[in-house]
Amino acid sequence: NETNSSLFFEVKDEGIGIAKENIENITQAFVQADSSTTRHYGGTGLGLSIVTTLLKLFNSKLEIRSEPDKGSSFSFKIDVTQPAQINTQAEELAEANFKNKKILIAEDNKTNQMLLKILLEDLGINIKIANNGLEAQEMFEKETFDMVLMDINMPVKNGTEAMIHINKYQDERETITPIIALTANAVSGDREKYIEEGFDEYLAKPIDNNEMKRIFSMFLN
Repeated sequence: NETNSSLFFEVKDEGIGIAKENIENITQAFVQADSSTTRHYGGTGLGLSIVTTLLKLFNSKLEIRSEPDKGSSFSFKIDVTQPAQINTQAEELAEANFKNKKILIAEDNKTNQMLLKILLEDLGINIKIANNGLEAQEMFEKETFDMVLMDINMPVKNGTEAMIHINKYQDERETITPIIALTANAVSGDREKYIEEGFDEYLAKPIDNNEMKRIFSMFLN
């Protein structure tokens, strides 16, 4: 048997508040309610974008209520299921040791970079970030990595082109570093397609934490 319940979180402040016409926009990356906000208070405008993306992984959304000069309220609800018995596979994955492994992330989206950074550093993994396929190639040739997470759609040089270059570089030096394809355009048959192209595995976005750990267990242990 399983127990279903919900968790409700709410954060309130008594700050400058947000005008009604700006509430919908502030969850976008690098956007703040007013350009003067950055000058007075700092910040990148990434926080709410990251929160919104994380909540989508839990099939939830951020509720924002605010009044200018009075303050704001940010809340969300997450439905949770407590299994009667511990899932053995999940337990094994949780115990997997990836500490001090070094992974190169090739990803041009700043929000995705931040999310991957949070997920991997929580596992004790050291990361380096490349903003496109060309940067990934150059960084790979200068440093040693245990794995590469390669987004497919990137500017300058896409992930498939960069993977082919890196694998050729590895063949010449007789080294083996797994390269995992990352893509948000997940459809049936993608995994087979990317492996046929030369990737070692495939991970769909938004990333499932257990699936990511499963792949890491295959190549990092």
